[in-house]
Amino acid sequence: MAIGVRLLLVIPITEAHHAREILFGGATLAVPFVAAALLWTNRLTAQLLARGAWWSMLLLGMLAAMTGRRDAGFGVFVASCSAGALLAAGGAGLASRGRFAPVAFRSTLLISLVLAIADTGAITWFGVGEATFDHKYWVPCIAVPMIIGVIGLVRLRTWGLIVNALTNAAIIVLVGKRIVALPSPLRELFMVSATVQLLIPIPMLVSILRGRAPNPDAWRRTKAIAPIAIIVAIVGLSIYAAYACHGRLVDA
Repeated sequence: MAIGVRLLLVIPITEAHHAREILFGGATLAVPFVAAALLWTNRLTAQLLARGAWWSMLLLGMLAAMTGRRDAGFGVFVASCSAGALLAAGGAGLASRGRFAPVAFRSTLLISLVLAIADTGAITWFGVGEATFDHKYWVPCIAVPMIIGVIGLVRLRTWGLIVNALTNAAIIVLVGKRIVALPSPLRELFMVSATVQLLIPIPMLVSILRGRAPNPDAWRRTKAIAPIAIIVAIVGLSIYAAYACHGRLVDA
């Protein structure tokens, strides 16, 4: 919620001249508050949406710290608050299964879902912003299949995994070839995230092809420590970029 309060001081909604600008600014302000509210529900989908929002804000905060120059400190603030929310939430609420009850690779699917939700939200937000201010309407071409893929993953459908993989492959091609114009380093961020999402399901696919059930104790400690280490590293990089490099670690 601290991010939402800070955004209230940054986003000049009262200076907007069109209703669409007010709606876009209001939606941006609502994201951190909605994410905080979702954490208090016992539904797995809500828990994943909250973590997806925080993860998206964590990465966007890091980018702001690396390229923001004057706004680098704000990027560190967003990244730190998002990291704190992710670390404080931990695995709370994720044990609730409901309809999401895979017989194996539950943690792999949860990670895929969080990253997919984060990317879907970030691309939708950026695309809506371009439609609002620059009248570019490419977002449905990417966001719609991403949303469909997320729905399929939540329902544990094979087609959801396929749609998610194809969409990530398309993002790499479209963004890499600049068919969808994104500013650097946002372009590189989406390409790296899409690549990671293509790599995460590989152990699951290998196990399916080999017909061998995975060992539930394999890599348990690594799975617990790795997310924490990655989140802390992102915050550390944000602080270094903002205060040691004065927001010029990467040229935007």
